[in-house]
Amino acid sequence: MLGGQRAIQLAQQCGAAWWMASGSGAACSPPLGEVGMAVAPAALFGFGSKPAEERQPPPAAAVQDTSPLLIPFTPVQKTPEYSLRLYSAYTAAECEYERRDEGFLLLGSYMSGNNAAGVRCRETQPVVMSYPPQARGSGRSRQCLLARRLHWCSTAALVTGAKHMRIHIVPTGGSSEAAALPPAPRDSSVSLAVAGGEVVAARQFEGNATKEACERCLEQLKAALARDGLQLAEAEAAGFFRLAQYGPLHSLSTRVNEIWLAVKL
Repeated sequence: MLGGQRAIQLAQQCGAAWWMASGSGAACSPPLGEVGMAVAPAALFGFGSKPAEERQPPPAAAVQDTSPLLIPFTPVQKTPEYSLRLYSAYTAAECEYERRDEGFLLLGSYMSGNNAAGVRCRETQPVVMSYPPQARGSGRSRQCLLARRLHWCSTAALVTGAKHMRIHIVPTGGSSEAAALPPAPRDSSVSLAVAGGEVVAARQFEGNATKEACERCLEQLKAALARDGLQLAEAEAAGFFRLAQYGPLHSLSTRVNEIWLAVKL
């Protein structure tokens, strides 16, 4: 056992080189009981570092926000009967379907990475179904709304087609250039489209979105808009409307729905 005075002398002689020693001799071992005299590099092993109150905690890992994104819009006006919104531009992907679950499978596959870039897409709301008058009760199509700048497709063009369902999605990962536009679909049943900005009047109702509930809300919205002197857009004047649904697709909780009508300002 080395005496205290001898240990101090050895510590001074070895200095900062003790942790680099090969272990061939005890002379360059850190002096026991003299941690306070050891040089700063000992902190590599958790010794000789700053007191606990002076230590800075490691930076917390960034928590990724996984809450659903909404289709971007600017509020224009709100009344007890409806809300007016200016929807920003965005891109759309769509597919036709006969059964709702088939459409969800197609677009769900696309959003999960079945696309040219192999990227996943963020969870978003609402799911939007469009109803051209001559397509009610017949074949359906679904549209998935993608990317950073997102627009609704021309409702005038949709009037001549089948029903559509849309869900706004944003690709995650990849380069900024790749994320600027939605990747091309791999499935030929899914296609991309350009949608434009528009002003939409939305009226909310809760519960099951049955045909009767939708038509009742639709007539109430039309009456409120006519009372306030707002004119429907061309497609809506011909009978086109949209149903937007919020909340998890498979949930027992009460679903929030909206009827959408584009208007002229």
